[in-house]
Amino acid sequence: MKLISILLFFFSNISFAQFAIISDRDGFVNIRKEAKTGNNISDQLNNGFVVYCFEPENNWINIDYSKNNKDRNGYLYKDRIQYLSEFTKIPLFKETQSQVIFKKDGFYINIESKNFESNSAKLTFLEKEKSVLKKINGKDFWGTDGGIPKRLIKAYPL
Repeated sequence: MKLISILLFFFSNISFAQFAIISDRDGFVNIRKEAKTGNNISDQLNNGFVVYCFEPENNWINIDYSKNNKDRNGYLYKDRIQYLSEFTKIPLFKETQSQVIFKKDGFYINIESKNFESNSAKLTFLEKEKSVLKKINGKDFWGTDGGIPKRLIKAYPL
């Protein structure tokens, strides 16, 4: 019983964290080192930038984000973002084994999955660990922990 209580406490404390998009009437927000106003501005993010938010502390939200290939952290005022969970849901229109299409009011999103063809991509590996993949076609990638991907996911509006 004690273990279940500890697990419930742990998961309830991390359950709030979610993605959000910067949305401010000025077109940008100041990121601060501390959860207060003053001369502690560490960065600036434009509208549309995606951040990872933790539980708000009074009127401030602690965020993590990646900018210029660096992971960063800071605080912003709570009304300067829109959580992804608040966006309008787009229902599934069509699904196959390798493709899904979402559609609402004439707006379509197509997501396809296919085999990743490493022979047609430029792969860059770490200098010290030649088996760890760093970039694909000069770009960062997600989902393999440094290994060569087996699948390629591509999304685009129709």
